[in-house]
Amino acid sequence: MLELHFLGTGAAFYPELGNTAAFFLHGDTLYLIDCGSFVFHKLYQLSEYKEARHITVLITHMHTDHIGSLGDLIAYSWFKKGIRVKVFYPDERLNVYLKLCGIDREIYEYTAWWPEKLPLGIKARRVYHDPSMGCFGYEIGDGEETIYYSGDSGLVDSEMLDGLRSGKFTHLYLDTANYAPAESGHGNFNALKMVADPSLRGRITCIHLDCDFKEEILEAGFCVAKVVN
Repeated sequence: MLELHFLGTGAAFYPELGNTAAFFLHGDTLYLIDCGSFVFHKLYQLSEYKEARHITVLITHMHTDHIGSLGDLIAYSWFKKGIRVKVFYPDERLNVYLKLCGIDREIYEYTAWWPEKLPLGIKARRVYHDPSMGCFGYEIGDGEETIYYSGDSGLVDSEMLDGLRSGKFTHLYLDTANYAPAESGHGNFNALKMVADPSLRGRITCIHLDCDFKEEILEAGFCVAKVVN
């Protein structure tokens, strides 16, 4: 079962809810989706990180609320735990950023594509957010179920909703803003309500919130992510 545990659910300009990031465990690997400025400090305190034997990070894009503490995670994991973090992101400019942060390629593993032979299936999908960088959502499947995590995305992909209807996806985690219009590069709550059937909403979790409107989300039938303490 793919169970996401959230470290934060906020947007960059709503730090009260922390940087949106999530992790899950599969086999002996801890998988982390994004590693924003506040994320490593919180992850560091968890037993799941302390006990992890392998760590893989999926990056959705290179805004600092999504990669701000990635260098900290890589360096600490290597020098203090002897773990070479694997980073998956289909835009190789991430390596330039890490180099400027003093993070050498020798202490982490980078891949721009996910090998099909691995037991966990991960597929990157380009999304609309910031044209200056690669922005991706991820389909993640373990052979029994497949979820979709949008990252920051200004458009609700009808293909994702169709996949939820057909059973291709068991759950969607979607960027949802209350104030920002869709053209801003973030999902819009009112637009989501217009396209998501009520029968689907119990399998859609709203993330990357730009204010605390959780009650409205729940009243509309959508899910709110629980953040680990």
